Amino acid sequence: MTSPDFFFCLIQQYQILKVRGKFPLDKCCVFQIEHIVRRYHERFEMATLVLALVLKCTFTVESNKSNKFYNNLKRNQRIVEIAVKQNGEALQYANNDMKTNKKIVEAAVKQNGRVLQYAHDDLKRNQKIVEAAVKQDGETLLLAHDDMKKNLVIVEAAVKQNGEVLNHVHDDMKNNPNVVNAAVKQNGIALKYSHDDMKKNPTIVEAAVKQSGCALQYAHGDLKRNQRIVEAGEKQSGVALVYAHTDMKKDLTIVQIAVEQKSEIYQYVNDNMKSNPKIVETAVKQNGWML
Repeated sequence: MTSPDFFFCLIQQYQILKVRGKFPLDKCCVFQIEHIVRRYHERFEMATLVLALVLKCTFTVESNKSNKFYNNLKRNQRIVEIAVKQNGEALQYANNDMKTNKKIVEAAVKQNGRVLQYAHDDLKRNQKIVEAAVKQDGETLLLAHDDMKKNLVIVEAAVKQNGEVLNHVHDDMKNNPNVVNAAVKQNGIALKYSHDDMKKNPTIVEAAVKQSGCALQYAHGDLKRNQRIVEAGEKQSGVALVYAHTDMKKDLTIVQIAVEQKSEIYQYVNDNMKSNPKIVETAVKQNGWML
């Protein structure tokens, strides 16, 4: 926890800077600001150069808009770059010129992808910047220009970070094996958002159920009776048996794997399996109450 002495020191330094603010911004003052932030940012969890020093006042107080000192801080590239590297949210308080600066915006989205929303619109369609943003937070794709939602490099990077982003990409991407495979490996449930052709693809579906057995519910009917796929799903979660074809619920190997994973699955198996000694033994070993 940050000590009271630290906050006192921070405020004291701010008072010094505030006095200096009565005069034109000079190199000495800029260096002093940089020194304070470099010295304290590791001890101040919410720190950014400007935010830490003035507790957001420098960037947010309406009355400061006419103050040359504060305005110069907001447009000073070195100051803003240090700030956004510590906390990307600082970008929203920077001068608009900084929001069109590729170097500044890229540094900000690498720290917090969601601050892409504060960048100039032109940069929301810049592949390098959007890619950096989605690698940090896949859902940032929703903030990017629509062209990015059908950009293979961008979309693949986004779904690798968050598979469910597949729900928001262009339809063509939902039918791209590489994209869908990357998505379901990160989150098997993303199979739900893929094109129907992908739900018939054994490789895609197997990858999905290996990540989440429950993804079997979104597979094409034919694959719900595919022993290899169902078995892979059950090894991840016995619940997969609930979504498997009826034939699978009377397969001894499949049922035993499912019950070993989750004894409660016993209630969903075929009646003949419920009286099978091996299945009953497996179930009660997992949960004596199943007897």
